[in-house]
Amino acid sequence: MGKRYISPVSRKILASLKTALKLKDEEFYDIGCQAWTNFLYNLDESTLVGLIEEVVAVMKTLGEETT
Repeated sequence: MGKRYISPVSRKILASLKTALKLKDEEFYDIGCQAWTNFLYNLDESTLVGLIEEVVAVMKTLGEETT
Protein backbone atom coordinates (compact mmCIF):
# COMPACT_ATOMS: atom_id res chain seq x y z
CA MET A 1 0.00 0.00 0.00
CA GLY A 2 2.81 2.40 0.73
CA LYS A 3 3.70 5.15 3.13
CA ARG A 4 1.05 7.51 1.85
CA TYR A 5 -1.74 5.14 2.89
CA ILE A 6 -0.23 3.39 5.91
CA SER A 7 1.04 6.35 7.92
CA PRO A 8 -2.31 8.15 8.44
CA VAL A 9 -3.86 5.02 10.01
CA SER A 10 -0.71 3.74 11.70
CA ARG A 11 -2.17 3.77 15.23
CA LYS A 12 -5.11 1.61 14.14
CA ILE A 13 -2.83 -0.83 12.32
CA LEU A 14 -0.50 -0.97 15.33
CA ALA A 15 -3.44 -1.84 17.60
CA SER A 16 -4.52 -4.61 15.22
CA LEU A 17 -1.01 -6.03 15.00
CA LYS A 18 -0.66 -6.02 18.79
CA THR A 19 -3.94 -7.90 19.10
CA ALA A 20 -2.88 -10.43 16.47
CA LEU A 21 0.26 -11.29 18.46
CA LYS A 22 -1.94 -12.67 21.22
CA LEU A 23 -3.11 -15.49 18.97
CA LYS A 24 -1.13 -18.66 19.57
CA ASP A 25 -1.60 -20.39 16.20
CA GLU A 26 1.92 -20.95 14.83
CA GLU A 27 1.04 -20.33 11.17
CA PHE A 28 -0.86 -17.16 12.01
CA TYR A 29 2.01 -16.05 14.25
CA ASP A 30 4.43 -16.26 11.30
CA ILE A 31 2.05 -14.25 9.14
CA GLY A 32 1.72 -11.70 11.94
CA CYS A 33 5.50 -11.30 12.16
CA GLN A 34 5.65 -10.69 8.43
CA ALA A 35 2.86 -8.13 8.75
CA TRP A 36 4.85 -6.33 11.48
CA THR A 37 7.89 -6.22 9.21
CA ASN A 38 5.89 -4.83 6.30
CA PHE A 39 4.18 -2.30 8.55
CA LEU A 40 7.46 -0.94 9.89
CA TYR A 41 9.07 -0.77 6.45
CA ASN A 42 6.09 1.13 5.05
CA LEU A 43 5.92 3.90 7.64
CA ASP A 44 7.33 7.30 6.87
CA GLU A 45 10.10 8.40 9.22
CA SER A 46 8.10 11.05 11.06
CA THR A 47 5.35 8.55 11.86
CA LEU A 48 7.84 5.92 12.97
CA VAL A 49 9.46 8.40 15.36
CA GLY A 50 6.08 8.89 17.02
CA LEU A 51 5.51 5.14 17.38
CA ILE A 52 9.00 3.88 18.17
CA GLU A 53 8.57 3.66 21.95
CA GLU A 54 5.40 1.61 21.64
CA VAL A 55 6.90 -0.63 18.95
CA VAL A 56 10.01 -1.29 21.07
CA ALA A 57 7.85 -2.13 24.10
CA VAL A 58 5.84 -4.64 22.07
CA MET A 59 8.96 -6.22 20.60
CA LYS A 60 10.63 -6.42 24.02
CA THR A 61 7.60 -8.18 25.47
CA LEU A 62 7.48 -10.50 22.49
CA GLY A 63 11.16 -11.35 22.91
CA GLU A 64 10.66 -12.15 26.59
CA GLU A 65 7.74 -14.47 25.78
CA THR A 66 9.68 -16.47 23.20
CA THR A 67 12.77 -17.07 25.34
